[in-house]
Amino acid sequence: MPPNKDFGPQEAAIIVSKGQANTIIPYRYSDKDWEQCEHCSYEQEAGFTFCVSCGQRHAQITKKEVESRNSYQHSLRFLAYYGIYFAILIGVNAYLDATYENELIISLVDALISLVFFLSVKDLWRIILPKSINRNSLFLVLIIGIASPFIISGSVKYINQLFDVYDYGLISYDAPNPLLFSLISVAVFPALFEELTFRGFIYHHFEKIGNPKMALWASSVLFAMAHISVISLFWLLPFGLILAYLRQKQNTLIYGMILHFMHNAGVLLIEWNG
Repeated sequence: MPPNKDFGPQEAAIIVSKGQANTIIPYRYSDKDWEQCEHCSYEQEAGFTFCVSCGQRHAQITKKEVESRNSYQHSLRFLAYYGIYFAILIGVNAYLDATYENELIISLVDALISLVFFLSVKDLWRIILPKSINRNSLFLVLIIGIASPFIISGSVKYINQLFDVYDYGLISYDAPNPLLFSLISVAVFPALFEELTFRGFIYHHFEKIGNPKMALWASSVLFAMAHISVISLFWLLPFGLILAYLRQKQNTLIYGMILHFMHNAGVLLIEWNG
C-alpha cells in the first residue's frame, strides 16, 4: 500500500545545482525501502523509531533493548556466581592444611570449575587460539617473559627485607618431585586457567556490562586482588594490565598464557636455584 499522504513524503523533490536552473523531479516510491509497522500495519520508510501513524515504538528496537537488558543482567549474575564460588574457595583453602595433596585437590577443582564457567559462554573458546600469529606481539611477550621474573623476584625480595615481611615460598618441598609439582601448580595451571578466568569470561562479562576499557581495568584489579597478597599488588596490577591489553589488542588468550607461564616458571626457577 502507498504511504499515507498526510504522513508520507512530499510528492516532489527540488534539486538545486550550481549554474543550473532548479529542476523538479517527481518523487518515486521505489527510491526508498519501506516497511510496515507491526502494530498498525502502516507502511513507512524503513528504519523508523516511532510509527508516524500509531506512535508505537518499532518492535525490533524494543526487542534489541530487551535483549541488551537481559544480557546486562545475565553478566551481573554470572559475575556474582563466580564471586560466591571464589569466596568459598578462599575459605576452604584457608581451612585446609598447607600440604601438596590439598594444594593439588584445590588446583584441580578450581581448574574444572573455571573451565565450566569459561565454556558456559557461547563461542568464547574461539579466542584461545588466534587465526594467525602476530610476530610483534609474540616478540614482546618473549622479552617481557624473560625479563619480568628477574625484575619481580629482585623487587619482592628487597621489599620483604625492607619491611621485614615473611617471604613465603612457591615450591612444595613435601611433594615427591618438588620442582615438577611446583611447575605444574604454579606455572602451568595458572597460565591456563587464570587466563581463562580473568582474561576470558570475567573480561567478557565486564565488556558486556560496560566497555573494553572497563573490562581491561576491572579484570586486572580482580586478578591482583585474587592473589590475596598486599605486598604483591605493586606488580600484580601492572602485570594483569599487560595480560588484559594483549587479550584486548589481539583478541586471543594465547599471548597471555605464554607470558603468564614464562613469568611464573621463571620466578619459580629463580627460587629453586637461589
